[in-house]
Amino acid sequence: MRVWLEALTPKQGRLMVALSNYMEKLGHETFITTRNYEYSVSTIKRLHKEPIIIGEHGGADLSSKLKSYAKRVELLTNYVTEQQPDLFIGFSSPEGTRVAFGLSIPSINFNDTPHAVAVAKLAFPLSTQIVLPECISPSEFPLLEDNREREKVVQYYGVDEVSWTKKFKPETKTLDSIGIDYKNDTIMLVRPEEKKAAYYKPELRKKVKNVLINVLKKLKQNNNSLKVVVFPRYKDQEEAYRKLGDWVIIPEQAIDTLSVMYYSQLVITGGGTLSREGALLGTPSITFFPRPLKVNQFLAELGFPVYHAIDAEHLYSMALKLFGKKTDVQQLISQLQSPEEGLQKALDKMKEKNII
Repeated sequence: MRVWLEALTPKQGRLMVALSNYMEKLGHETFITTRNYEYSVSTIKRLHKEPIIIGEHGGADLSSKLKSYAKRVELLTNYVTEQQPDLFIGFSSPEGTRVAFGLSIPSINFNDTPHAVAVAKLAFPLSTQIVLPECISPSEFPLLEDNREREKVVQYYGVDEVSWTKKFKPETKTLDSIGIDYKNDTIMLVRPEEKKAAYYKPELRKKVKNVLINVLKKLKQNNNSLKVVVFPRYKDQEEAYRKLGDWVIIPEQAIDTLSVMYYSQLVITGGGTLSREGALLGTPSITFFPRPLKVNQFLAELGFPVYHAIDAEHLYSMALKLFGKKTDVQQLISQLQSPEEGLQKALDKMKEKNII
């Protein structure tokens, strides 16, 4: 079987490489498409896959998003028609799912973000199977309230990030390559908010604007040995963080972020992925995403060191309190399933129905 996978973000890049490797171990041929968007391409390449780059991110403007979508659909259609895959696997990619549906290619879509309503509306109705973590009820998605749609869903007991953190072995060479002395520097890894996402309404953008930068300034005043590794999402974020000084390090390409997180005293992110990765490695991790995330709550309830800050003051006080307080998570993570197990459930269900 020839399998097409689609990754639109760095997190999805990690996930699709893992799922690609899984499918190849089963004897299938794979290829991965992506778009020209921040660390997505370099993440996939760093994991020894050569992605096909088609289209780009549409930005924050709704009209630009729609035009980017339309252009990618056309470009993907041309490329995928030539490749003739038998199966599509994505993370609820609107363009990928639409093309797969239009070309009669069965599709499996992963998702752990009920707040991304627009993406689900575009991808779920056209999906053959949907894979969710068990901690997210299908009822979180209005489109899955219908019993016929809910039959598409399979679930697994874990989170996506388990796939690449469960057996991870850290290396110090990544820290050396970006000028960090892991024995003497106080290390933090941070990532700003995804302010151009469709779910980030203007009022949410206003709420989180400059929150992280202001907290970092205060933390630096308290600890002169602090080195902060930042992974900005957009050019204006990169420019703002560079102005803080040479204690802020911004890699040009994707690096081994897991090793950086492992040796960090704290992880702070405006999203969810890095907070879960850090927590699964035992590093205290805080998200200031403007609403609770079910996948994070699931890990926190199990005892992983992942936390949610509700405003700038809360984030700062929590950072001071949690700094350097590592947790041994080996026993906890051994109990969790990986998304590959969710994928296998979807494949089995499709085979039962003679879809593949």
